[in-house]
Amino acid sequence: MSANDRLTRSLPHLQNLIKRDSDAYREDFKLQYLHFESQFMELTAKPDTWNKSLAENISFVSQVAHCYPEECKGLSQMFIDVLRLYSTLLNNDIRLVIVRALILMRNRGLIDCIQLCELFFLRLLQCQDRLLRVTIQTHIINDIKKQNEKHKNNKLNSTLQNFMCTIIKESNAIAVKMALDIMVSLYRKNIWNDAKTANIIASTCFSKITKSSPHTDTQRRWRAKKRDQHHRTQLSLRRLIVEQINESHQYSSGINENFMFLLC
Repeated sequence: MSANDRLTRSLPHLQNLIKRDSDAYREDFKLQYLHFESQFMELTAKPDTWNKSLAENISFVSQVAHCYPEECKGLSQMFIDVLRLYSTLLNNDIRLVIVRALILMRNRGLIDCIQLCELFFLRLLQCQDRLLRVTIQTHIINDIKKQNEKHKNNKLNSTLQNFMCTIIKESNAIAVKMALDIMVSLYRKNIWNDAKTANIIASTCFSKITKSSPHTDTQRRWRAKKRDQHHRTQLSLRRLIVEQINESHQYSSGINENFMFLLC
């Protein structure tokens, strides 16, 4: 049995012990954390290689990081840095493990929401990985929902709405679509149901994504499909705004008059 196998074979057991009594197993954790750091440094040399032992260690340290805040104070930044530097080069499965580790740490309040959103939108949406995009979108929606459970977190909501508005004005089609999907979902869940959200959603009808590629048959079909999707999106936006106006007269006065023609 290799040294790696001996160190990782009992991780679930050690994880349970740590959660019961973190102080009693601090030294065991430190030993495992040193092993994790050594493996993680090797990742930069071979970012496209799958490493099961490293994946297990990433999951382990993220699960117990809240038990050892001092020892793990640089952990989230370590994950963020490797994703920023090697986002498109990383093995898909390893990248997803790191993203899920960050999401877990965010759920436990160890990472700032805005910091994570910026990483996801500005770096990770460059990756051709559908599962990654679904994971990111689901997390952002659930995180914002959680932050507004007890009461409206107006400061966070305003910051994130401004961020989404900035993304929608960019030329990255994937990022624009995700930002729109997130805002529509939050609107329907009655979390972001103000006039500002309606205006941002409506503004996507004017979004122009740069297109500069040869007119192949495949691309023509793709563009025709996108035009059809865009038409359906416009109809959906009209329904959203009509619903908003019908629900409350105060919203009708808050919606930008530039978008009222969408109701026609």
